Amino acid sequence: MLFGDANFITTLEDYVKVSRMLPEELMEVYDFNISNIPNFRVQAWATAKFYLEEVYPVLTKQRYLPPEIGCLKKLEYLDLSFNKMRSLPTEITYLNALISLKVTNNKLVELPSGLSSLQRLETLDLSNNRLSSLGCLELDSMHILQKLNLQIFPI
Repeated sequence: MLFGDANFITTLEDYVKVSRMLPEELMEVYDFNISNIPNFRVQAWATAKFYLEEVYPVLTKQRYLPPEIGCLKKLEYLDLSFNKMRSLPTEITYLNALISLKVTNNKLVELPSGLSSLQRLETLDLSNNRLSSLGCLELDSMHILQKLNLQIFPI
């Protein structure tokens, strides 16, 4: 547990997410050594701009996208290219305002279920990944999608 005070956790349970265990993928990136994980000193009430400009770039360079990305409900453009990411968190499907998602030149092997629910998505760039299929991507329900890039798609 990252915080020892049960009362503190209970009081804030509707406002913060407490991790009892770090995801295996994150631990693998840091050679299963918690001391290698960067420590951010983030203001308690930091703006979304602060997270996007300061915290987010460091996390993407670490090949890991935290599930908290799903909290950025007004995010319209997201470029995760060239980050050696193996997966995207399911919470990326909560970004209902997203117009453009670029995940080119990563190491993705599958897509999160529910990606088709991004009804405002106009551009989806999945090029140069390790996807073997589109899996749960329901293209027929993505009515606004105008650009889909699958270049060097090994299907």
